[in-house]
Amino acid sequence: MFLKRAMMTILGILLVSIVASGLSYGLLARERPPSELANEPGQQAEKPAQVADRATIVSEQEGIVIFLGTPLKPGEKVSAGRVGTAKVNGNPVKYRKLKVGDTIEEGQILGLLEARLARVDVEIKEAKLAAARADLDMVEKTRDEAKLRYENQLRLLNNGIRGSTTQEDMRSAKLTMDRYISEVTSKQQAVIVAQLELKQAKTILDSYEIRSRVRGIVKSINKHQGEAVHKLESVFVVELPKE
Repeated sequence: MFLKRAMMTILGILLVSIVASGLSYGLLARERPPSELANEPGQQAEKPAQVADRATIVSEQEGIVIFLGTPLKPGEKVSAGRVGTAKVNGNPVKYRKLKVGDTIEEGQILGLLEARLARVDVEIKEAKLAAARADLDMVEKTRDEAKLRYENQLRLLNNGIRGSTTQEDMRSAKLTMDRYISEVTSKQQAVIVAQLELKQAKTILDSYEIRSRVRGIVKSINKHQGEAVHKLESVFVVELPKE
């Protein structure tokens, strides 16, 4: 009877020791960093799959797609199946069609939107600049003539020839010359303003070109010729080269 009780006591102590050891190992495993666990068999951490960086090429304006491609340079050789033709401002333009897998460069033209109003605005600003330059030219000639008249009046007055001129005539000539000098300055500023307005109009016209801001490989083309595109809408998705 005593022996049986002793055996049961020993078995109980062993069972408690086994349970305590298991709990201690579990707590230590929870406290150990993942880098240590990854070194144990069956505990290798899964590495995330490498995902290539991509960029979205958007349209800066809204409009109708005239073509998607890059205008051909003089003498550039392209297979007949890759050549497209479109009319831009009434003139035929040949371009190399783009397809998935093509490599594109930073700054490359990838397409063009219809921009009739923007083009007309450029023509208006060009006409205004021409008119401003013509006004400046005319005022400069008038200023030069007024300056000659004043110098002549001043010379006559200094010569002292009676009746040749008067102080009043000299002051009037001086006033006229000063007025045209001031008007030349005003017309010069008008030319500068016209130049800036033309630059602005051309910048807006250029924004109807779809250009790549990055170098990469075309992964998808989201628009097609003749379709409408909204401002900042995705047109191409490009995979960027790995560093």
